[in-house]
Amino acid sequence: MTMTPGFWSERTLSPGKMISVLVAEIKLHMFAFILIAIVVEFTLMVNGKNVGVSGGVVAKEVSHFSVDEFCFGFLAFFALFSAFDYLFKIFAKSRFTSIFLAFPAILLYFLFKDMEVMPYLSMTIVLAFAARVIISLFFQKEVSDSLEFSGHKIMLWGIFIIDLIALAAYFFTDSFSANTLTDRLLFISLVILTLSSLQQIFYEKLSFSFPFHYFVVLGILISFIPMKSEPIDWTPVIDAGTRIVYGFVDMADEVSYKLSLSFGKNKYSAGYSSFRVTGDSYSETDKTQILLKSEDKPYFVFADEENGGNLKVRRVAYLAGGRGKDDSNIVNFLNLLYKNEADKEYAALFSRISKLNLQYVFLDTRDEIAPINSLSLYADEKGSGKGKEITAGVSDKRHHKGYKINAKYLEIDYGSPYYIELIRGGNNIKESEMLSYADACNYMRSLYGIGLEEFMTEASYNKTMVSIDESNLELQKTSAISQTNMGQYLDTSGAMNRMSELAENILSEALKNSIKSDGDISTIKSVSTYDKCKMVEAYLRQYAYNEKALGGKDPSSDLSSAQGMADIADRFLFETQSGYCVHFTSAMVMLLRLNGIPARVSVGFRYAFPFEAQENYEVSSSLAHAWPEAYIEGVGWIPFEPTSGYLTAEDFTWNRKEKNLEIEKQSYESLQIPKSEVKSEEIDPEESENAIEKEIAPQLISIGAKVAISVAGILLILIIGAFLLKKLRYKYGTPTQKLKMDVESIKRIIHKKSNEDFEDRGLLSDYEERVPEDIRPEVAWVFAIYYRSIYGKKEDEGITSEENERAHLVKMRLESCFSK
Repeated sequence: MTMTPGFWSERTLSPGKMISVLVAEIKLHMFAFILIAIVVEFTLMVNGKNVGVSGGVVAKEVSHFSVDEFCFGFLAFFALFSAFDYLFKIFAKSRFTSIFLAFPAILLYFLFKDMEVMPYLSMTIVLAFAARVIISLFFQKEVSDSLEFSGHKIMLWGIFIIDLIALAAYFFTDSFSANTLTDRLLFISLVILTLSSLQQIFYEKLSFSFPFHYFVVLGILISFIPMKSEPIDWTPVIDAGTRIVYGFVDMADEVSYKLSLSFGKNKYSAGYSSFRVTGDSYSETDKTQILLKSEDKPYFVFADEENGGNLKVRRVAYLAGGRGKDDSNIVNFLNLLYKNEADKEYAALFSRISKLNLQYVFLDTRDEIAPINSLSLYADEKGSGKGKEITAGVSDKRHHKGYKINAKYLEIDYGSPYYIELIRGGNNIKESEMLSYADACNYMRSLYGIGLEEFMTEASYNKTMVSIDESNLELQKTSAISQTNMGQYLDTSGAMNRMSELAENILSEALKNSIKSDGDISTIKSVSTYDKCKMVEAYLRQYAYNEKALGGKDPSSDLSSAQGMADIADRFLFETQSGYCVHFTSAMVMLLRLNGIPARVSVGFRYAFPFEAQENYEVSSSLAHAWPEAYIEGVGWIPFEPTSGYLTAEDFTWNRKEKNLEIEKQSYESLQIPKSEVKSEEIDPEESENAIEKEIAPQLISIGAKVAISVAGILLILIIGAFLLKKLRYKYGTPTQKLKMDVESIKRIIHKKSNEDFEDRGLLSDYEERVPEDIRPEVAWVFAIYYRSIYGKKEDEGITSEENERAHLVKMRLESCFSK
């Protein structure tokens, strides 16, 4: 390559050039961060949109995986390897020096590989190392005046493509919409690089240009602008593009499991998905998935008899996915009230008809999510207030952001002692006492001011009655139960002997405690199905709540089958003894079934309204929940709350009372939980965090020390190797090569010893002026023969060995002169 005066090879790295290098690296780091953030988000999006038959509790099939920690871990290691890369190149000026990065990378990988607290950092190390090596080997030029990368145009035009991808993901999916640090930095980086790229493209048309730090400052200012979390009404655009965008999602579902393997163990981020939840660790997220609108107050007011005055208690709504209208429960409920001769005042103690409007925000599912005990459901797709009636729990098409459901439902206080008293006697109801359709319509009107005909036709009512009769009959014929519809809720496949023994022991111990002091053993026979369920619930609430839990021993075990629930429950009950809603629900369902009580899993959201009324109530992904429901003959399906991290129905009772009617509340003493085969303790969250910090600190110190030692060792090898290589290159080099090395050394000596700051223009004459006068002629002579070797004609005489020796002596004399 022909070099001209002013070419970089004759320059030292001035402060201006170092700033240019820094700017180039900042752009590169931003671009790398954008790429990794988008790849991670799309991987999570694909994993998180596995829609099951009936809704669910967790969305993204990834680990208790923090997107922020993963992306910033990648960025930190990428910056570390970049620093090492520049450090190594000080001693060996070759793009292949980046291969030396393998040594600290391998060391870091094995040091972080087995850290349970940060299990995915080893992957960020691999990705960061690979990214830096690829850039150094294939995209980074030898540094020139512009100090740009050969991949400059890739970044310049690629940023606009990435802009389109990110914006499409933001508006059409639930991606990049949470107020996480990664999302904010992603869009700030996009703004900075986009503005910088636009300026570079149109630079020739502008009379001036802004420095890069101007865009960085602008990005910092943008970071203080809050990201809007409420949904944007892009219905016209979504309607036009939905079919195309979500066509790819259907195909992506097929490979979601394989993609999840990239993140190691199956772990989760909270949110709505499907029954296919394995119960592994998860981390909470706060993405708004549903907006609720209710005209009713978000609380109930009751009199405080002890201190006087009034108190408030929150309303709680169970939003179940995949259910649709709940005709069976409504019919059972009306007949239960009728059998007990409940009037309007009595029914108002624990029930009312409420309205609730739901709007999907960051959801992509076929499931209809609605309150339990729904009377009517209408899809309000165009905001008309009443659209197509919803009867089934699962639609034939996906519902996306903006989908609305208007619901009327029977709101029941499951913690009311008056209602509990009715449930206890519910399984004594007789078929002859069931209401006819006409009587049911009139009876409901007398209770709530609205007739059943508003929600159910006579044909539907009669069909529901037949279904209820068949279910009750099936329960009485236990020999054929496994082949019936109700039989699926008594399936105990996969339950081990120790679980069967535990199920029997829980009830037998609790029943012993219920025998009256006079020793009347007949009390045992009078215990209701509801009381048995509460005994199991009370037993399970002794277990610790833990989000960092383990699933079943079979990684494929989930809530979709009895075998999966049995596996999850067995490990939870006898070994880990801690978990979250998936574990508690699996355990209660299996224990109830083992005691002959039909039970099922319900999945969706459990929302406790705030005390302050709001126009919209946000249901975030962290409120996704799973709970068990038990079928009681003559009553229907009743929800329970065995998860110790949640309050029970009694804690949220409306506290309504009828004058002159007092009902004693029942307490449920239970068997103590068995000693765990695997030591497990319930740890206070703050103590847990402190313990983790104490555990991590020495590991990080040890890792830092080992990395520092390894880097120091590599640098020592590079220094010694560079010194020896330089000596060998000089000893066996050609005269021209030796002269060039001497000139470079002279330049370094002058620049290092010069007391004045000067702009390096690439001219050797600038160096000559800073040499002491007594040796300046000699240095000028060396520079002259150097120029002759570069720009001389072919017929000119080459560098002789005598000139080499003289140039070397000038360098030695100059070094000696400056050292005085």
